[in-house]
Amino acid sequence: MANSQVIIILLLTAVSGLAQSGPPAKIGLVHLQKALLGTKEGQAAAKELQSRAAAKEKPLNELHAEITKLRRQFEKSAAVSSPEQQTALTQEIDRKTKTFNRQVEDLRADLDGEQTRILNELGTRMLAVINQYATRAGYALIVDISEPQSPILHASDTLDVTSEIIKVFDAGAPKAP
Repeated sequence: MANSQVIIILLLTAVSGLAQSGPPAKIGLVHLQKALLGTKEGQAAAKELQSRAAAKEKPLNELHAEITKLRRQFEKSAAVSSPEQQTALTQEIDRKTKTFNRQVEDLRADLDGEQTRILNELGTRMLAVINQYATRAGYALIVDISEPQSPILHASDTLDVTSEIIKVFDAGAPKAP
């Protein structure tokens, strides 16, 4: 909380200094996450990530169904099977469950890594677009409000430039090499 207050004080000091030296300072707000996902490239990347996840989830769903079937089999046969058979079935269930859990963790890690890579790439280009937009439109300050812990407690919707940033990005942000 103290960091948020310090940031607010520094921002207000900087803006008031700018305002005293000329016309009133223009302030804008951008919801950076919405802006990134609102661009055509961001939407395409999200769809691509979802299709990759869906393709990798199919074998996981099949393995989960196998585990469920084995558990049912264990429950049904518990009264009539030998202890050796129960032990063997329990070990198979455990082995497949461990495999399933590892594969789920691997998939999450892969998808998280890919998402981070995409957001970093888009984010770098988005920041360049925001800087260009702010300079052209005469903004002294543009603040990201996408974090829940943002120091902004209230702001008028008229300050939100997210949709304009998305339009500028889609119109001609430089492509990644």
